[in-house]
Amino acid sequence: MSARNFDRVGDEDELFAAVLQCANALDFRFATLSLSVHRGTSAEYYELNNLPPAFVLAQKPDSWQRDPVLRHMKRSSLPLLWGRKIYEQAGAIDLYEEQEPWGIAGGAALALHLPKRRRLFVGFDGSERAWRSQPGRVCAELVSVANACFPHVLRLAPARMRSRLNERERTVMERLSAGLSLQDTAAALGLSRRTVLAHVKAVSARLGLSTAQTIHDAQRILVDEEGALS
Repeated sequence: MSARNFDRVGDEDELFAAVLQCANALDFRFATLSLSVHRGTSAEYYELNNLPPAFVLAQKPDSWQRDPVLRHMKRSSLPLLWGRKIYEQAGAIDLYEEQEPWGIAGGAALALHLPKRRRLFVGFDGSERAWRSQPGRVCAELVSVANACFPHVLRLAPARMRSRLNERERTVMERLSAGLSLQDTAAALGLSRRTVLAHVKAVSARLGLSTAQTIHDAQRILVDEEGALS
């Protein structure tokens, strides 16, 4: 990676373009850059990625609890090169088989555990083949990218992190606010009713509302969300 990739980063698009350029140079198709900030029992997230939107939307809110890559990132700052085997060993092969059709069959990931309960994550995804022939180079690149991104993320993240809804939740709430039922929302988004309900319950828990209240007040919640971001 050339440090010049990040020298002139001004906005989110330029930051992510620099990250993706590094990923593509290593033959990875996808990249993710995220920052989580934990406060008490809650957390706020800032994330940039080029993962397929339908794949992101289909992820169940609790899948991270079983995903061996995400679990490693939560407890370790060591780079992880992953493929099918790590999911088999973790008894989570179903998660691997859900993402493989989307072209996410292997990758490399790194989390920097920072002061004030912050965690910066960088992930390159695509094929396991991309790192098999050059594991040392891939790990070194992850570390370089993470360190280069950190000051830019700290500068750009605060405004976005005022948001209480993530991208998947906002998409679901927009459908509900338009008067669609859970079943109709699921059909419109190509999801199961159970997945839609899981997103609604996640919003409910964060806002201290019942599931019924969250569905009923979907439009107000979206209006409040826009106000928080303005």
